[in-house]
Amino acid sequence: MVYDLDTRLCFLRSKGISVGALTKPHLPTNIRAFTKDDITCSDIGYQESNWQKDRCFKAHYDIKTKPEADKECAKDNGFLVQIDSISKHNAVKQFIQSLPSGNKFFIDGSDEAIEDDWRLSDGNLLYLDWKPGEPNSCCKKYEHCVIIFRNGKYNDVSCIAEISFLCERSLRTFDPEILSVFWSGPLFIKFCIIFKF
Repeated sequence: MVYDLDTRLCFLRSKGISVGALTKPHLPTNIRAFTKDDITCSDIGYQESNWQKDRCFKAHYDIKTKPEADKECAKDNGFLVQIDSISKHNAVKQFIQSLPSGNKFFIDGSDEAIEDDWRLSDGNLLYLDWKPGEPNSCCKKYEHCVIIFRNGKYNDVSCIAEISFLCERSLRTFDPEILSVFWSGPLFIKFCIIFKF
């Protein structure tokens, strides 16, 4: 069985695919065979992160509020980029600077629970690198979300502002659209299985 990218269906293919002793089957271009070991960020519409081998980033240029951005990232089994260290901050900054466009992006982080205690949605501390003069005292009542600029500096903004955003996900988190195809002999592919880790 194989997964057809055009129809998004799994189907049995008894002819036309063979497996050599050391190679994977040669498939038509509209058919993909995945295993958890050979999937890449580009296979799931993301880009390599240059931070950790199994982490991928994706820039969304359509503007959303922070809650809408959270939902959009979740559709890909991802989340808004979470920056909890200088090494990750540098990787995200490098990623943004490699993009063809975009000046500011929502990232994960809020001080809504306790003013000036900037936390990620998982409760960990947000690594901070504020733009000079930020966060300022003018708008503390409603600026509880974080954006990152192209230069890597942060600003606090309203969570209902509409801004581009950055998603992150792990290659170990498969969604129902990523299927693994196994082969068991020289003549046919045996299983088409949905992975959900």
